[in-house]
Amino acid sequence: CLSGLPATAQLVGVSGGVQVYSEGYSQTGLVDNRRPGGVAGLTAQLTLNIGGQLSIPFSAFLSTEQAGFQQPFNHLGISPTWRWAQLHAGYYKNQLDILPSFRRTLTAVQLGVGKEEGWHLWLTGLRAADDTTSVQRPGTATPLENVALSMQFGATIVPRVAKLSGEVALAATNGDRTADSLAFGDLDQLASLVEPFFTPTLSTRVDGAATLDLDLTPGRVFALGVQTRYVGPGYTSAGAIQLERDLLDVTVAPRVTLRRVRGATRVGVRQNNVAGTRISTKNRLLLSASVNAQPFDGATLGLDYTNFG
Repeated sequence: CLSGLPATAQLVGVSGGVQVYSEGYSQTGLVDNRRPGGVAGLTAQLTLNIGGQLSIPFSAFLSTEQAGFQQPFNHLGISPTWRWAQLHAGYYKNQLDILPSFRRTLTAVQLGVGKEEGWHLWLTGLRAADDTTSVQRPGTATPLENVALSMQFGATIVPRVAKLSGEVALAATNGDRTADSLAFGDLDQLASLVEPFFTPTLSTRVDGAATLDLDLTPGRVFALGVQTRYVGPGYTSAGAIQLERDLLDVTVAPRVTLRRVRGATRVGVRQNNVAGTRISTKNRLLLSASVNAQPFDGATLGLDYTNFG
């Protein structure tokens, strides 16, 4: 920091990290591989902090895979913070090799009390709406309208030993904003209150999702997490890209932390097609493990394995 200023009042600082990685990939049952057998890449996430009040994050992604949906150095954002208030603004660009897409406006609001590490209750609302006039040939794309509401909660059951957290969400989605509107009859007055935020049509789907996490830390060396997650087949949130749906997960995740070595594993089962809307029902074993070692300050070595994802 600058001479004469305490560390807590540092004017400019940089934080973040750089990761270099490699991946191996194989599959059975298909003639052509979906991905290359070997991929190497680099990711960087750096944040410029000014006066403890303004943060400007940058991120970069480089990969030998050369996939069109990956993100190069194209993120710019600021997150000024004052006491309990925080504002996010910035620019994010994706280069997608897909059909023309509509201009989409996203609006989100979050209100809450408490702290993440203790008890808390957060209410979040998200609305996404495509501009139906932004594509010259509407037949090549379908305009979307989506509203998602969630309640996130958490509480400490036993201080420093047991913590419970979770989230319950409900979403309504119009797969086609140009579809015919629904007739509400006697509920027209109620519909008039909803329509400024969401207009139900014949393509509307409503579904829910939920998670529940129990984290146990009986000591400094060993910890255990238990998680259950359900996502309905019709649940859509425009704020979560490529969200998996129609699944039920139950996983157990033990963790071991030593002075310079940390090991974690996750074992569980996943049931797809929970709602029975497709022909087959699949059960999948979920298994992942990671070991991270810090031989000396400033350097970290990691080994990761996953059988799915």
